[in-house]
Amino acid sequence: PMDCTLQHVSMVQSNAGAGRIKIGKSTDDDAYLAYTTLGVSLTPVELEAPDDFISEVTPRLKKGDIFTFYLDHDGAGGTAADDVTIVFTFEEG
Repeated sequence: PMDCTLQHVSMVQSNAGAGRIKIGKSTDDDAYLAYTTLGVSLTPVELEAPDDFISEVTPRLKKGDIFTFYLDHDGAGGTAADDVTIVFTFEEG
């Protein structure tokens, strides 16, 4: 309902699977992050620096944008991810 900035993403799977996600908006499904592999064996991958995202800019959403993420549970046909946890932290304004 308001402008916000994606400040942090933490993503992990409980096994050594090939799960991955991409992050974008309804008009561009990987505007902020191209497919990136999840952390494995309960060690999360954390994204928070501007250079962790596409164009090396912290993602900013305007009021009315539709935020999307896509989970590919087995990468390009690899081992399926188990017990996936993804946390997004947004800052208002």
